[in-house]
Amino acid sequence: MALVSERRPTSRETALFLLDARVKLVLLAVWSLASIPLGLAALIAFGLPPLALARREGALRGLGRRPCFAFAALLVFVFLARALSVEGEPLITLSGVSASREGVLSGAEVALRLLFVFFLGAILVATTPSAEVKAGVEWFLRPVAGAQAARIGTMLGLMVRFVPLVFAEIEAVREAQEARCVARRRNPLRRILCLALPALRRICLRADRLALAMEARGYRDERTPRPLKASPRDRGVLLAGLIWAAIVQVL
Repeated sequence: MALVSERRPTSRETALFLLDARVKLVLLAVWSLASIPLGLAALIAFGLPPLALARREGALRGLGRRPCFAFAALLVFVFLARALSVEGEPLITLSGVSASREGVLSGAEVALRLLFVFFLGAILVATTPSAEVKAGVEWFLRPVAGAQAARIGTMLGLMVRFVPLVFAEIEAVREAQEARCVARRRNPLRRILCLALPALRRICLRADRLALAMEARGYRDERTPRPLKASPRDRGVLLAGLIWAAIVQVL
C-alpha cells in the first residue's frame, strides 16, 4: 500500500485553511458549548466572527441554494415551534393562536444557536481536508481509545468528506424528479417521500462503492499519518479563541 503523499498545493492557501486541524476542532467544540447558555444579544455578538469567516472562506458556496433554503426552513420551524409553545405574555394573536414574548425570544435564541453551530461546521468542512480531520481526531483519541483511534478518525474524516456529497446527491435526485414533474404532486408528504427514499438509496450505494474501493486498494487503519505541527500562530489563534469565548461568557 502506497504511503500518504504530501498535500498538494492549493489556490486556497488562506490563513484559516493553513491553521492546524487540532486548533479548529478544539475551537469548534469550545465555541459550540459556549453558545449554549448565551442570551440573544450575546449570541449575535458571538456569532458575528464565524459569519464573517464563513463568508470570507466561501464555506457555503459548495452547498447549493436548495440545502441552504432547507436549513433556513428548519430554523423558521424551530422558531415558530418555540414561539407558539412557550407560555408567557401574549405578543401576537391570530385566529386563536398566540405567540408569547418569552417564546419569541426563546425561539430566536435556539435558531441563532443552531445557525452558529452550522456556520462553525461549514467552516471546518470548507477549510480542512478529511485527512487532517482524521489525523486531528486520532491525536486527541490516542490516549483514550488506543488502537481504535485510527478507525474512529477514519470514520469522522469520511463523515466530513461526505457532507457536501450528500447535498449533491439530494440535488441530483431533485433535478431528476423535477424533469419528471414529481414536484407537481399535491400531497406534500408524498413529495418528501419521493425525494428522501431515492436520495437515501443513492447515498447508501455511494457508501458501498466507497467501501469496496477502499477494500480493493488494500486500505488499512495503520497508514502514514498526516503530519500535524502547531506553529506559534496556531497557539496564538487557539489562545485568542478561548479568551473570546471566556469574555462572552463573563459579559
